[in-house]
Amino acid sequence: MSRLLSLVQTMRDLADSSAWYSKLAELHIIPRRYDYFVRLVSGFFITLACAAILPVVGLVVYDIVLYLCRHVSSSLRPARAPPLESRRRAAEPALAAAARRGRTPPTTTAR
Repeated sequence: MSRLLSLVQTMRDLADSSAWYSKLAELHIIPRRYDYFVRLVSGFFITLACAAILPVVGLVVYDIVLYLCRHVSSSLRPARAPPLESRRRAAEPALAAAARRGRTPPTTTAR
């Protein structure tokens, strides 16, 4: 309890002085012998934070890369297939030739 009171008194004294920040940086709430333990606990929680954040960041990066790849590949292929009627007209000579040879043409189903 006395340590807490001395810390409060020190804080009051620092608030009055002009170089309070540099003196505040030198204060230690816990003794120096626990520095390693504090760093260990801090590292553990930073690792937990990264374990939660890094997969989300990875998925966002993957999504952007996938979008760019699809955008580039869609610009390389034709915009649309020709309409069904023009494909039928283009296939008519082959169908007529197959009919003359006595073969039955494959049936096409409209979608």
